[in-house]
Amino acid sequence: MVQSLPVPLPPADIVRSLGEFMEPGVPRSVWDAGCAEGRNSIHLASLGNFVLGTDISPDNLRIARQMAEFAGVAERCTFQEGDIRNSTPPGMFDVVLLNEVTHAMPKTAAQGALRAVRSRARQGGLNIVSGYVVRPGTANATNTRACFKPNELIDDYEAVGWLILDYVEEYLPNQYSGQKEHIFSRAKLIAQKPWTEPGNVIPRPRGPVLP
Repeated sequence: MVQSLPVPLPPADIVRSLGEFMEPGVPRSVWDAGCAEGRNSIHLASLGNFVLGTDISPDNLRIARQMAEFAGVAERCTFQEGDIRNSTPPGMFDVVLLNEVTHAMPKTAAQGALRAVRSRARQGGLNIVSGYVVRPGTANATNTRACFKPNELIDDYEAVGWLILDYVEEYLPNQYSGQKEHIFSRAKLIAQKPWTEPGNVIPRPRGPVLP
């Protein structure tokens, strides 16, 4: 009996918008940290990029490889088991993606994950980060201690001198399951690693930022 694959989810909206900041037709190296079943990795590979996806779950990675094969992008996708809380891949990347991963970690580990994705972006490279935000009235939400506070994500990147290309916090109605409230508000950030040492002035770019 042939096991059917789950219906793939579309890429995250912040990943779809990434094309506004990249020159079209130029392949990039991408690390998808916490890639899950590979929906974002496969989308970015379909645009001609070369993607390394890492995830802690072997089941997720098995599905991701099958999905990449089905989508015809397996030659541009590599999926490896790894825990970004304590290991990072070698080399540097043009783009590093961390999409809705940090809320599943203790707060200190989430902060370490952000440092890790920043460390693997080359100079002038991009970080694309999204995650859940605790807002007033979510005291009963699950795992609130691991979620971002308002403006915490952008403040974290500005504090180390990254150029903020796009940032938004969406405050949407929270979701309820039984008596538990699940956070639905999200922060979404696209930031560029400085070309120069922190403290030097970097003009805000117009159009694609990756040459």
